[in-house]
Amino acid sequence: METSRAEKLAGVKAIVTAEDLPDLTDGDKSMYDMLENCMARGTAFYDGHAVAAVAAIDMHTAKQALKLIKVDYEVLPHVTDVDEA
Repeated sequence: METSRAEKLAGVKAIVTAEDLPDLTDGDKSMYDMLENCMARGTAFYDGHAVAAVAAIDMHTAKQALKLIKVDYEVLPHVTDVDEA
């Protein structure tokens, strides 16, 4: 993920990605699942899975910054069967 262009936009105060969220789960699987669901860590598992958050002076600036964040996605096959998962 490339956030540098968005970070340089006037009015952007901060950009947070999964890299900014340390893994403090101490091996607790249920806690890691929450951490991974909070913001995608390497793989976005569903449409709308957050990959970045932007804090800006207003909504317009935040939306502009989001458009400047570059994310490379590899589309994976859908899993619709529990046994296939």
